Amino acid sequence: MLTLRAHNFFLVALGIALACLVLLFSFVAEQPLFAFADEEENVSLVIAGEEEVADVVTVESLDLPAWAAEDEDIAVFLTTINERANDVKAAEENAAAAEQGVALAQQKVEELQGQIEDMKATVKETEGQLTNQKQKSADALKLQYMLDASGFNLTDFIFSSTTLNDFVRNLEYMDHLQDLNLSEIGRYAEMKAEYEQVQTDLEKKESEAAEEQRVADARLEDSRAKLDEAKAARVQAEEDLAAEVAARAKALEDTGTIDDNVNWDMSKEDFIKEWGDRIDAYLGSAPLGGNGKVFAEAAWDNHIDPRWSPAISCVESGKGRICFLPHNAWGWGQSSWSSWPEAIKAHVAGLAKGYGYSVTLEKAMKYCPPNAQEWYVQCVGEMRLI
Repeated sequence: MLTLRAHNFFLVALGIALACLVLLFSFVAEQPLFAFADEEENVSLVIAGEEEVADVVTVESLDLPAWAAEDEDIAVFLTTINERANDVKAAEENAAAAEQGVALAQQKVEELQGQIEDMKATVKETEGQLTNQKQKSADALKLQYMLDASGFNLTDFIFSSTTLNDFVRNLEYMDHLQDLNLSEIGRYAEMKAEYEQVQTDLEKKESEAAEEQRVADARLEDSRAKLDEAKAARVQAEEDLAAEVAARAKALEDTGTIDDNVNWDMSKEDFIKEWGDRIDAYLGSAPLGGNGKVFAEAAWDNHIDPRWSPAISCVESGKGRICFLPHNAWGWGQSSWSSWPEAIKAHVAGLAKGYGYSVTLEKAMKYCPPNAQEWYVQCVGEMRLI
């Protein structure tokens, strides 16, 4: 009898162990119902369709002064504005994609919430069953203890049985009773393991749902912050351009136009003498110095403001100190000359033919389009010094 009981205990224990192994492997092998966007689904942050490029900002679209059209410095400002505009466009797309990601995350959270509610219902149901089974297991343990303590053994069955059939029936009854007790005890252990596994799964699902929502919200917050930064950078670039244009306009306003105080009623000799001396005083010891008479005579012959060519030489080359070609102090095309007098006469004649009497902003835009406004202000300033 003792051997049979030990055998039965062994079978029950083996069954419980196998059940636990099955639960363990099923838990390990379980695949998550979803993955974060950057792991499984690889949700793109780019809205479907061809990438849109922000409208190009130009001098015309901003209604800037005409001189700004070819100004290199203004072009740099415009390039920056357009880059910031494209940054804003990209940030808007990312923010829209992040909002879509939040919607997808919310949908997954809702699906998980449904699973969580089902799990909670299962947990609640299992708790009641587990309580009942715990009582049954306790009763079985108590009964089994009483049977063991009563001292029934094989000898008792033999002497208490009047026939062989009675003995077999009594023995089968005791075995059945023992099996029932052990089964109730084993069932409680199985149910407890199942309950604990459901609790673990429930906690996991709740954690996954919270993390999914947290990641999506964080991405949306980050994309919106970057969008705000991009918009602020674009506004700043536009303000910088506006400030630059305003400063240039103020400089133009302060500069005004060059006064035509050249007296053409005097004789040629007097004209050359007066302006030759004034130009020599202006040029001083510069490489072009001492050529005032040449400048004045060329101006008389071509009827242009005698101050214009000397002023340009200062703006373009520091009065002949830095020439990119021999004796070319005016940035005049690709020309070079063998002497200053030859160069002066050619430049003054070219001004008269191609530009007219004296400097204006429009003529500055033609002569030096990359920096016309600044060039004009500088040129007028130098002419007033002569």
